[in-house]
Amino acid sequence: MRLFRAELTRLFARRFTKIMLLALVLALGLIAAVLITQTHQPDPAELQRAEERASSARAQCEQQQEDIPGRPGQYTPNCEDITASQFLDSYALNFRDEMPVLLFLFGGLLALFGYLVGASFLGAEWSSGGMANLLLWRTQRVRVLAGKLTALLLALVMLGLTIGAAWTAAVWLIAHFGGLPAELTPKFWRSLAFDGARALALVVIVTAGGAAIASLGRRTAAALGLLIGYLVVWEIGAQLVMEGLNVLAPRRFMLSSYVMSVITETHKVMDYQNCWDYDCAPYVFTITWPWALALLSVLALGAVLVALWSFRRRDVA
Repeated sequence: MRLFRAELTRLFARRFTKIMLLALVLALGLIAAVLITQTHQPDPAELQRAEERASSARAQCEQQQEDIPGRPGQYTPNCEDITASQFLDSYALNFRDEMPVLLFLFGGLLALFGYLVGASFLGAEWSSGGMANLLLWRTQRVRVLAGKLTALLLALVMLGLTIGAAWTAAVWLIAHFGGLPAELTPKFWRSLAFDGARALALVVIVTAGGAAIASLGRRTAAALGLLIGYLVVWEIGAQLVMEGLNVLAPRRFMLSSYVMSVITETHKVMDYQNCWDYDCAPYVFTITWPWALALLSVLALGAVLVALWSFRRRDVA
């Protein structure tokens, strides 16, 4: 416990952590400021006109679906998704419709914060010689690294819950006093909590992976270099090569597709390369969030286990 508390204190005492935390808060504040300046509260007459337009659009959508059946693999819009907020004269923030997107935007910023801070937290220990000095008086190597990782991940969870709750409250206040009124049912709050849990799980996975890579490479730059290299070589380069070789649905081999699945619950990768007419059913590879979360968790856990094994066996210098 003493080691755990010491690592928590060391994490929040680092200048880089403070700078990144300030940058995170400023980024959220900037988004909130943009929402405040862009949104407006519609009057009853405007709401009535928007509701009439939405009702007409839903009726037209349902009629089109009856007259023209969807072809195999063709996207068919959900007529219930047509709401009055889409037909207002100008933008009005709708908490019920937009908070899930804004919550995942916060999750993306927090994941980037966690990756950078986690990589720096362990990478800087190696490059500064702090890890060698620590192991002079505490020789349990696995316990030391496990304590650092546990403190880092717990700190990210606490930050995610605290700042996430404040962010949700701030968006609700903006929508309540300057946006479109919306009915918030218990079902909506359960769905929002589920979205937040998935976003937080993704943050923990990304942070653990970045910290483990930095520990293996003994440098913060190792985690940053691997991230940039993966994006350039695999997400861009390998995808272009696979498309040139006519590999079926190359996006199913990209981690970004699995990240998207965690965010949207289900992500479909479609490939029309074997279709020669509109009646052809494309190849569809469906990625569900449990499968995507399990795969990303296995990759992060594997990196952590390799880092622990390497840390236990190798020299300190």
